[in-house]
Amino acid sequence: MLSNGFPIGNDAITTSRPGFNLEPLGGRRYRITLQGGFIPGWIGSFTGRLADLGFNIFSGNARKLNPAIWHAVFEFEAGSDSDPARVDFLVLADGSIDRTPPRSIRLEEYRIVSNPDGCVSVHVSGRDQLGLLGALLKKFHLYMLFPNEVVVETASGRVKDFFRLRGVGGTAPSKDAIIALEDALGAMAS
Repeated sequence: MLSNGFPIGNDAITTSRPGFNLEPLGGRRYRITLQGGFIPGWIGSFTGRLADLGFNIFSGNARKLNPAIWHAVFEFEAGSDSDPARVDFLVLADGSIDRTPPRSIRLEEYRIVSNPDGCVSVHVSGRDQLGLLGALLKKFHLYMLFPNEVVVETASGRVKDFFRLRGVGGTAPSKDAIIALEDALGAMAS
């Protein structure tokens, strides 16, 4: 297991200093666990950068534990010419926001649901594509929508992902942001 020496889990919930553990799962599969304080929009930049390295995320979840602390676990498959043990995952997660345009992706279905607590839930499905998660998260960020929770599932080459989104500062997303998101997801699914 590769770690930056930071405790991951319940003992680390109150500290904002980011940390990670990388665990080999066999073959080219790995589990990365990250926890701590990260800049807004970090998760889209992080998952997009993983795709740029040829790492295909096939499952995982991320949740905001409180306004300053995240806990995320992603399982991924590394490309044959990459070595995850040589990657500084904190630079990928805690570096500057990746401002490159999101990758072009295709969805088959999507659904946006307004929740009574002010969050908006987004459900998407389609065939697995390298960079799909990062592209979606970066697209949300463009509309000032920030995840509080992310759940990623891939089975038999198909993805079913779930997101709980809030607006700036944890507020309810604006109507304009929801309309823009509806248009963007509709374009990805057409």
